[in-house]
Amino acid sequence: MATTKINDELETLYQSFYDNSISSINGRNHSIDTFIDRPIDNRRGLSLIIWPDKEVQKNIEKFNGELREIDSSQYYQPISDLHVTVLSIISCQDGFTIDQRNVDKYIEVISTSLKDIQDIQIRFKGVTTTKEAVMIQGFILNDNLPTLRDRLRENFRSSTLMQDIDTRYLTKTAHITSVRFRDRIRNAEEFVKTIEKYKGLDFGITKTTDIDLIYTDWYCRKSKIKWLNRFALDERGYSREENHTL
Repeated sequence: MATTKINDELETLYQSFYDNSISSINGRNHSIDTFIDRPIDNRRGLSLIIWPDKEVQKNIEKFNGELREIDSSQYYQPISDLHVTVLSIISCQDGFTIDQRNVDKYIEVISTSLKDIQDIQIRFKGVTTTKEAVMIQGFILNDNLPTLRDRLRENFRSSTLMQDIDTRYLTKTAHITSVRFRDRIRNAEEFVKTIEKYKGLDFGITKTTDIDLIYTDWYCRKSKIKWLNRFALDERGYSREENHTL
């Protein structure tokens, strides 16, 4: 699987996101997430995620800080919550609880899928938008992320475990959501100008050997997450499981 071809596809996809949403943002006709500030939100799901390194976090926080100065009313993803979704195994849905599931069986399928996967490397460069959010663009530096996703799809669909992989959309990107719209943007022109300023910025590279299985809310809030397992990789590929249940 050629990374160049995949990244070309990602570039086209990110650009299409931007083209289809930036005029709505500039015109203050963007979507508003009405769930962010609700005191009760019972949507929960099961996801595999990776965390960006500190350099990437720092650069995203700087970007978010500039946008926050223009409009502090939006939801700026805290550093602790910034993540890349490897794959959503069970999409967030109202009333789903992990107590209903045998977590060990999920860990077993994931462990099998991780064979010979040594690390995941992503370069975060540029920003894009949707009508709901601002995102940091991620591009793969090796084949391990798409390979792992394909294995997970095949292995979970061959199992009897509950899953709804790719039901909402086919997961291809390696982005980080940094801002979610919870109100009309107050100064849309300046907000968009700042986004455009960062369109080509290199936020840094993350090379991770840790992948976390989490029971999470829609926003991956650290305060809401229940860590189920950490899969640690080494030069031989998947090596061990570290239970991080809280």
